[in-house]
Amino acid sequence: MAEAPTREYYFNPQRECARVHLPISAAVSAFSHNEFENLAVLRDISTSGAFFFCDSPLETGSDVCLQFILSVLGRDIHVTCSGTVVRVEEPRESGKGIAMRFLSCDLRELQ
Repeated sequence: MAEAPTREYYFNPQRECARVHLPISAAVSAFSHNEFENLAVLRDISTSGAFFFCDSPLETGSDVCLQFILSVLGRDIHVTCSGTVVRVEEPRESGKGIAMRFLSCDLRELQ
């Protein structure tokens, strides 16, 4: 049986905002050098940013757009977040680890 996440995982006093574990698929795009769009897998998200894995040429300081769909109470919400890459971790099986800070987010209900 899997262990329940600890409270420390969701809230760490050194962090600005609490994180929520959210392992879902997403799309990430960047427009700084060459326009591209890659698949990504979110690991966690907060009101100030997200951490995801992807195979892309992203570097610290890149401007990015992250898009995904959340199902909330039977409704699908399309989420689009724009921001800046603040950290890039070494590649793993699921791609590079990318931490981004949000500059803006838009939520729209899908019809």
